[in-house]
Amino acid sequence: MALAPEIAFRDILVNSTGVNGTVSTRIYMNYASQNATMPFIILERMSADHYHHMIGITGLQLPSIVVSCYADRYITVKDLGERVRNVLDGYTGTRTVGGQTVTIGMSHLHSDDDDYLVPISGKGKGVHVLNQVYLVAANEATSS
Repeated sequence: MALAPEIAFRDILVNSTGVNGTVSTRIYMNYASQNATMPFIILERMSADHYHHMIGITGLQLPSIVVSCYADRYITVKDLGERVRNVLDGYTGTRTVGGQTVTIGMSHLHSDDDDYLVPISGKGKGVHVLNQVYLVAANEATSS
């Protein structure tokens, strides 16, 4: 089984000095707890196209991966987003995590947007969010 590209992204970011120096290992898959220490990052696969030929799957997937940066200050979330972009935009390579491997042939920043989450109760501080969508080309497992 091939490693999921979004898990490879987490490994890449955790092992990046610039990103790790800001969030340490606070890089979560799909969600973070409500009391997570900021700043932090959430990764999730938004969708994926899988390519086939006449006799089966090709082993190529093109997922869209969302990297969302969270911080209590706008300047902090913008800085973290820039650090993430510097690592992931244009990345190519092979990663192995937990005995599973994936080869990423392309990782391009497709779009980004800023957001601000207002506290539901009206009390406390809101959270600044920077969402980045990456288009990725990676291998996937094929049957033999």
